[in-house]
Amino acid sequence: MDRPKSSVIGLVDLGLTARNTVGLNRLTSNVSELSAELLHSNSAIQSQLDIIKNTQLATVAGMFEINDRLAVIERQNEDVLEELKRQEWEKDHLGDLKILLVALEDELEKIDLMAETHLEFAVLYAEDLDVYLKSNNIDYTKFKRMDQTGIKWAKSVIQAVENKRQEMSRRLA
Repeated sequence: MDRPKSSVIGLVDLGLTARNTVGLNRLTSNVSELSAELLHSNSAIQSQLDIIKNTQLATVAGMFEINDRLAVIERQNEDVLEELKRQEWEKDHLGDLKILLVALEDELEKIDLMAETHLEFAVLYAEDLDVYLKSNNIDYTKFKRMDQTGIKWAKSVIQAVENKRQEMSRRLA
């Protein structure tokens, strides 16, 4: 007996359904495997991203620390610069005072020459030099950065101005 046509079509349909079911099962299995691999890859990527994030945070923290240290170094450099400027000013000031003493020695010689012909002017000039030193508080202690010989020289020149003033005043009297 012959099979009815609908049963042949049903048989073919059953075969195709079975084949499609096997294909779908394999596809589902492949999708599950891909999902697991993707999940594992995402976890690895997330782990690497966390490492990168932590490294960046550590780098930024390190940069803040370096910035703070640089700020401290900058303040120290400014302090050192100020100290160097102060020392340079003191050297310049001491140099100016030394030049003043040399000029005073020259002026004392001029007073002696002037006293020979114009005693009154020599007295006045000697008094002016003495007043200048006293009004500007110039004494040998201003020369403390000099060596001992220099301090003694400064003291002798300053004392010579005082002595010259007294000498000239006595001569005039």
